[in-house]
Amino acid sequence: MCEDLIVYRVCDEEMERQVEEQIAKRRELEITLKLLEKDAWAKQATVGALRKQLEDIKLINQDIGNKMLVRARAASFSVPLIVILRVFMCVLCCSLLSLSWSLSTSACLCL
Repeated sequence: MCEDLIVYRVCDEEMERQVEEQIAKRRELEITLKLLEKDAWAKQATVGALRKQLEDIKLINQDIGNKMLVRARAASFSVPLIVILRVFMCVLCCSLLSLSWSLSTSACLCL
């Protein structure tokens, strides 16, 4: 009978030790799970912030693209206009030279 009690007590202590180990493992898993959840929430917040930044960058790029397009159109309009103005300036210079030559020759004839 004593031997049975000793065996029972040893088995009971062993089972109690195993239960405590299981409880400790469960607590460890719960802590790990909470840390993982916290990490997941932090990463979700980071992803949200990065998406917002990406949208902002897309809008900035679109705005820059639109401004470049407007300037390119203005430049494509300006270049022919500059050429026309230069030609007109040359024609005016030629006319002035011709007029000046005419005036100088008519002045010589009057003398």
